[in-house]
Amino acid sequence: MSSPTGHPDCCGGGDDHDPLGCPLCGQRGHGVPPETVDAFVPEAHREESGSFWFCDTPECAVAFYPPGCGAPVFVSELPVPTGVKAPFSDTAPLCHCFGITRGEVVARAASDHPASAEVAERMKSEGCACAIKNPTGQCCLGDVRAVEGAQTGQKSGTVQ
Repeated sequence: MSSPTGHPDCCGGGDDHDPLGCPLCGQRGHGVPPETVDAFVPEAHREESGSFWFCDTPECAVAFYPPGCGAPVFVSELPVPTGVKAPFSDTAPLCHCFGITRGEVVARAASDHPASAEVAERMKSEGCACAIKNPTGQCCLGDVRAVEGAQTGQKSGTVQ
């Protein structure tokens, strides 16, 4: 599978079957690849379950949860902050591969060179490692574009 830039897909997700949703907020999350689990889920939790989902609800304190029963991993347990779980933090990374914060994305949203353009350019030249750098296990370009769209009043497009 390839990423939107034609590079091998470092942003591929895990199993998308989530019958129960997040144990705290009840919303459906998304599966994360094994390398994301290895990078962000504490070992004690990995021993209980081999697969996890990421809770996409920004306000929810749960980051990862296993299928069925099992202890969730809370945002406070993550080794790094993540912008998708800290929607009011200007210093939390929104793009973990290239170190671009939510504040930078907001500041550059209406500029001639928005952060999404930089991320797309750098993905082409440097590649990305979202599966091991981004707790969501997904490519951040869509999140960056969504924040830019919210700032400029435009609907974010699909990752291209």
